[in-house]
Amino acid sequence: MLELLNPPLRLGISGTAVSLLRLHRWNGAPGRVLAEQSIAPSEDGSFAALASALETLFASTRCQGASLQVVIADDLARFWQVTPPPQALRLSDLDAAIAVRFHALYGESLAGWTMQADRAIHAPFLAVAMPQTMLDVVQRSAKAHKLAIVGNAPQFIHCWNRWCKHLASGAWFGVVHGTLLTLGVVDGARLCALRTLSLPTNGEADWLAVSLAREALLLGLAAPTRLQVCGALPTALLGTGPVRCEILDGAGRQGQTHSLAGWLALSGARW
Repeated sequence: MLELLNPPLRLGISGTAVSLLRLHRWNGAPGRVLAEQSIAPSEDGSFAALASALETLFASTRCQGASLQVVIADDLARFWQVTPPPQALRLSDLDAAIAVRFHALYGESLAGWTMQADRAIHAPFLAVAMPQTMLDVVQRSAKAHKLAIVGNAPQFIHCWNRWCKHLASGAWFGVVHGTLLTLGVVDGARLCALRTLSLPTNGEADWLAVSLAREALLLGLAAPTRLQVCGALPTALLGTGPVRCEILDGAGRQGQTHSLAGWLALSGARW
């Protein structure tokens, strides 16, 4: 009940900017951006620039005592699909499979990463890892400004949790941020694969249908005729063609002028 009366702030973090947004529960508005701050590129892979940007962001808004949901751009996280081992019975069996698959894909251990997974014994499931150093920077900055973090996850996870029960039969799911499309391949009601695709810059009208058909062929599935998306797809990809596109979350609708960082912060929110 308290969350309904005073919903959490939402912090969007990408590689180039951070955005702090407050939702409006009662008037149907998608949320108000309180502040945004660019992030200077870092060549050493550290998150010092993020710490500086957050300090400026939080100091300018004076939102002490609020709760905070964190949305991380998908390209800052790692996603992978895990097949549970035969006769897996314990959580430790699944965690071992998660770690082995991560090492096989990325050539390193999960040390230094915070992992989340929708564990299942009888079917493949999705796992995601976020850099622990980045999360520590966010936690320290939030604590210094008396903000309580109530959750953090990549953009795709926020959006999937919001919309997965509302997807049309046979549709695949996508999340757009900038020039990247995180594509969720759906078989039945199950998320069976995740792909990251770079959107074309030259307006190829058939790019979407060709790309989805290729992914379906690689997975042995029928190509979808419908894609439901969070975020703003380029207009050229929304034309008539074999794939019907539907924007789920209002990104890019007339009169709604959030920046890219603002839409990232809004991802998956119920408004």
